[in-house]
Amino acid sequence: VGSKLYVFGGTDGTSPLDDLFVLDTGTYTWSKPVMKRTHPSPRDSHSSTAVGSKLYVFGGTDGTSPLDDLFVLDTATNTWGKPDVFGDVPAPREGHSASLIGDNLFVYGG
Repeated sequence: VGSKLYVFGGTDGTSPLDDLFVLDTGTYTWSKPVMKRTHPSPRDSHSSTAVGSKLYVFGGTDGTSPLDDLFVLDTATNTWGKPDVFGDVPAPREGHSASLIGDNLFVYGG
């Protein structure tokens, strides 16, 4: 997002993680921002898609089961949100990819 790279979650090789790190690509400095509101549960193998100043995190796994939840990080305010979604929600999945085309977020595979 802009000149910053956001890294959320992943795994330490044993358990999924729920931390967020930000790399400033201009200075190559890592930071761990203080976040507002409830953030996503620990997960890995999820998708993260940047749309403007927002980062959309979908699915993944908690280490036991695939997930189908959607969270949005507003990088301008460091605030997490969990939007109300409508329609046919994709089945829980991990190891998928997601891409923005126009106003639509397409989820592939998993």
